[in-house]
Amino acid sequence: MYEPFLGGSGDEKMFRVVSDRERWFQIVMGQRFQFDEATSEAIADRVPLPEELAAKLIFDLRRWRLSEGDLQRQRSAAAIKGELGVDTFPAVGPAG
Repeated sequence: MYEPFLGGSGDEKMFRVVSDRERWFQIVMGQRFQFDEATSEAIADRVPLPEELAAKLIFDLRRWRLSEGDLQRQRSAAAIKGELGVDTFPAVGPAG
């Protein structure tokens, strides 16, 4: 069997790492990765995912931020607290 590397070299290590990653890719993605002429033709005939849809599917991993409305409410509450000279407001809800 032909293997595309020189035994005992950095090429062998890289080949084994890439092969291992391919196996993990198959496990995670749940499909067998193969690339031959028939597969490349099928990939070429697929309808591409529109850029606008792709942008909407991207995860936003930035930290959470308050909306502008929430910021205004927070500033108003802080101003009221300052004017009244209180640190906290009493809990609002049903008496119990």
